[in-house]
Amino acid sequence: MNSPYDSRSKVGNVELVFNAHVPKINGISEANGCKVELLSGMKKTQQYMHTSPAERARILESTLVSHAEKMRKNFALPGFSTLGLGSQDEITVCGRVRVERFPGEATQKPGADPRLSEKQGLLLEGSLAHSQGQVVKLDVSKLSNVSLFCGQIIVAQGISSSGTTLIASRIYSGVVPPKPEAIIDLSEQPLTIWAAAGPFTLPSDLDFRPLRDLLNQVESEPITPDVVLLLGPFVPENHPKVKAADIVFQGIEVSFNELFHLKVAQMISQFVTKSGSQTRFLFVPSVADVHHNCVFPQPPFKQSLFTGESGEDLTHGGQVVLLPNPALVRVGSTVIGVGTADLPMHLIRSGDVQRWSAAANKSKRRPHRYERFCDHMLLQQSFYPLHPADASCPLDMTFHKDLALPVQPDLLLLRSSLSLRQDEQ
Repeated sequence: MNSPYDSRSKVGNVELVFNAHVPKINGISEANGCKVELLSGMKKTQQYMHTSPAERARILESTLVSHAEKMRKNFALPGFSTLGLGSQDEITVCGRVRVERFPGEATQKPGADPRLSEKQGLLLEGSLAHSQGQVVKLDVSKLSNVSLFCGQIIVAQGISSSGTTLIASRIYSGVVPPKPEAIIDLSEQPLTIWAAAGPFTLPSDLDFRPLRDLLNQVESEPITPDVVLLLGPFVPENHPKVKAADIVFQGIEVSFNELFHLKVAQMISQFVTKSGSQTRFLFVPSVADVHHNCVFPQPPFKQSLFTGESGEDLTHGGQVVLLPNPALVRVGSTVIGVGTADLPMHLIRSGDVQRWSAAANKSKRRPHRYERFCDHMLLQQSFYPLHPADASCPLDMTFHKDLALPVQPDLLLLRSSLSLRQDEQ
């Protein structure tokens, strides 16, 4: 009987293509393939989870104040008022959004949308510098469009007569980071970039057949891709054989590291050697990789995993590139932001507060939630702006700078299990 993988109806189907109008030519022109440069991301293994509560509070405060100041300067806003003090005049305040239910508001009316702000408890937590950390209720009923999430840093203008509730008349959600420094190369040809997300195994075994099929597809293409981005997990922690510690290679029990080395690193190396391909393979780990550091952000895979028994370099002099998670990387002249944390699903689980009015927008098309989530990342200038982090994400705030988006990428590649259906926004 065929497995679901064997009986797929869309084998080799391309799900999405950007810039399909660009003529397909073989863009590989350099002797060692196209240039790949890491712009930001964790670069080496470090000690994790040693951050004290006081240090975490300091990081949260400095992030809030610096980001709010960027918005104040960008939009030429007045100085920030103290949150929690009653005022009949319009005030400008900064703070971090919290999404919680208030007593008596847990019961929904039949058919009500639980994501609408009126049906959820929206709070605004002020900074220590401007408001001594005061928390007030945030009323957004006067706004036609709302898109908020837990941990979002905002600047709000409105009335707070009682000091316990801020009735917002306008909300500033952030500032888009600057575009990266342009690299002009008149001789550079269009690049072909492929991306695939794991797991690259079947539930019944750890033979990595989907990865092998992907490599066969790369080899059979008339136009060789310049870059193949591989997003983890590679040895997924929830695989039945991994959970049962049933890891056997050629009749011998092996470790998780050895499994990755023998089945993934060597497979890629053998492909490069056999095909003579100049395609660059970019590896991005996942917190679900059982053989790698379970922390976010993550350093790249260890070089030792790509070192043969005789000391040979299985990256082939850098043709296989080991990236951190997340990473901002320049491929040729294109800047790509890539990460494997399931931020879209985490935002939904934390309380995605969203309301959109067609009457108040020139465009009648309601933006898809993925568009909103990408906007959140850009406006908050972070690969993971959610706070507190989802329970499945082992966030270490010490390395929050490795989550920053200092420049605006040309392309954002994220891995998520959230449905793409428009009617589920």
